[in-house]
Amino acid sequence: MSNNEAMIIQEVQQFQQSFPASAELDIIALTGADGASYSRMDNEQAWMATISVTAWHVQDQADIQQGAFILVNKDEEKKLEQLFDPMEANQIWKMKVRRDQNRLLLLKLDQLIDSAQEPQLATILKEQTREVTIEHERLGTFVLDRSLNSLRGNIEWLGETIRVSLDNDADAHHQLNVLARLIDDDAKWDRRIRAFAAEELTELKNDSWLEDDEEEWSEANFAKQLTLQAITFTEEDFTFWFDDGDLFWGHAIYVSNTIEDGPYDANIGG
Repeated sequence: MSNNEAMIIQEVQQFQQSFPASAELDIIALTGADGASYSRMDNEQAWMATISVTAWHVQDQADIQQGAFILVNKDEEKKLEQLFDPMEANQIWKMKVRRDQNRLLLLKLDQLIDSAQEPQLATILKEQTREVTIEHERLGTFVLDRSLNSLRGNIEWLGETIRVSLDNDADAHHQLNVLARLIDDDAKWDRRIRAFAAEELTELKNDSWLEDDEEEWSEANFAKQLTLQAITFTEEDFTFWFDDGDLFWGHAIYVSNTIEDGPYDANIGG
């Protein structure tokens, strides 16, 4: 056995110890709005798999447990993919788990269940897949993307169509009012935000991101290189997302702002 294999076994055993064997259950579970995801800490060898569950009940029992539950397990990546990949968003599955409060350790995935066999879960499924929209007389229609918990739509910005994402947990009308104010003065905001990004990031570009024989960039040319793609909102602020025009080899550039004070942070993202 290699050292990595031994470390994985140890990490898996330590993780599963928080799920008592006495809490093992056979359940029917409804998955949430997104599929499985996989992650690993830098200092670990084992991977973590997760997928959300919005409702479940013990087999042969009628009481529905509803809320923000999560199916988890930790192991080698291939083993987790075999266990979790069959599950997709908004499906009903029979499975064996161990419970630790709102976490469910997935031990075995048995079979996909037709919603007609589970009328209570089917009712919840119908509600969680119902289309939710809000309308704004100037800005159009925004549709809820449950997997991202955001209301998404498109607007015209200086003659170009860009994406807009509103935080579904915040006041949508407040966010739309802020967006309308931005559009009312879009040319000024566009210049202001580009200038801020250039002021904050041109030195980084010239110091660390120049190609061989590439000339240094001025702030004016840096600002012109950016292409606005999206605006995302929270209750407190909003962020402009730009295509970097290959300034940072394909990384997005974002600028965070408040309506009162304007831009306060610029950086590169994934």
